[in-house]
Amino acid sequence: MNEFNLKAEARNCFNYDFERAKGATDKAIVPLEETIKIHDIAEYRIPYFVLETVGELEYNRLKNILLEIHDVNNSFAGMKTKEIEVYLALSDDYDGIKEKLSSWVRDYLSSRLEKPSFKDKSELDKFCRLLKEYDNIFTHINLMDNAVNYCFLWPMLRYAKWFLYSRTWKKDLEVTYREGDYEPYVNYPTGKYSEKHIQSILEYELNILDLSLRLMKGNLDAGRLDKAANMSEETLLANMAEMASEMQGMRFLLNKNYHIQKSSIAVGGGYRLFWEWRINGGIGAVYVTDKEVPLVLDPMVIVNSKGVIANPPKPWENILESGSRDLLPVNYLMLEMVWEKLSSMYEKIDFDSIRRNKDKDDDEKLLLSCSDIASLEECRVETTESKRRKMILGPLRYGQLTGFLSRKFGCEVRDGKGSERVITRPGGKCFILGHHKNNPIHHPIVIKRMLKGLNIPLEDWYNTVYAGGN
Repeated sequence: MNEFNLKAEARNCFNYDFERAKGATDKAIVPLEETIKIHDIAEYRIPYFVLETVGELEYNRLKNILLEIHDVNNSFAGMKTKEIEVYLALSDDYDGIKEKLSSWVRDYLSSRLEKPSFKDKSELDKFCRLLKEYDNIFTHINLMDNAVNYCFLWPMLRYAKWFLYSRTWKKDLEVTYREGDYEPYVNYPTGKYSEKHIQSILEYELNILDLSLRLMKGNLDAGRLDKAANMSEETLLANMAEMASEMQGMRFLLNKNYHIQKSSIAVGGGYRLFWEWRINGGIGAVYVTDKEVPLVLDPMVIVNSKGVIANPPKPWENILESGSRDLLPVNYLMLEMVWEKLSSMYEKIDFDSIRRNKDKDDDEKLLLSCSDIASLEECRVETTESKRRKMILGPLRYGQLTGFLSRKFGCEVRDGKGSERVITRPGGKCFILGHHKNNPIHHPIVIKRMLKGLNIPLEDWYNTVYAGGN
């Protein structure tokens, strides 16, 4: 992952606005200038009723997950909250924590659904009771000021609400759709539910994924679609993941002057595909429309970090898990067409001009220097099917970074607390680096902070990088 212009990304972050004030009448989004503070682990306390309801094993399992979230938050102390929100959304270094949290939430709610309560007079009562119980576990952590806990917990609240709804009062509703429309028509027992109840769950019934897939299948090139259909599922998924990774690699340098209209791709039936970069739910979105410019209500799908398309209101529901695996070739061709469009734009970038930039604080120049350390020349990556070679700048990984620092600046690396690594430089300067997965990719925003902590001026960094490579 090569994205670095987090300031611009943070200002364009519209995928969800996080409410910090409970019960606030207006959206209290995290201020752009807010910075992260160090928080005590005691602030991440778990209510005692969790221990009583699911036992010590599950209680300790959650305790360990929250400890990891606490450590992540504190590792970014002093940095701007919104910029780190973007970083956490784009980076896959913390996916393990997110997956562990999602698994715990699913197991916890499943266990609680199996235990009846005399308080429940209806399935709606059960839904409300358990949603409130869930909220009581995480609200104080979710709403913590000067912290990035919400980046992990806020998406889980939406997931928990859907999980409970789909296993309780959803069975009482009759949901239908008109041809060519993704908005649901919901019939419900008026004596049990009100319009307010229905409005609260409508987003989970939007049929956007299915409608978008059908529009694509009917209007994509039949010959290319047949070719994709003859590929094995394993090959399709591998190539999709590779293309998605390359698209992320192109993202920063394309995003600076990017506009969704530039991504217009003509398909059949007068329809067009448009690519929009995203930071939550997926790496981006593909609109399917017969208009010159896509509108907010046009059919669209989310693309996750593996290149698999998912349902925008429910990003955890992708075609592999929704009974639509037969449409994987459609997914592949759609992604390949977007990848081709972005690649054609990427090829026009003058990398040498960026490297020659005299502004040592230029974000693009730092990004390129990190990639140049990772490889003496831009990585040449070839996809199996297209046989087209594209120059995609490679990311800087832990081993490459620490090796470079050791050889060029005399730094040493030792184990720190938990998953942390401590980098020291002659003269007593040190920097604590997160290490949450094997040989992780390190974002340039972390590199910039590290250089400051190690007292390495950017000018010295650039002179060293371009004096003889890595």
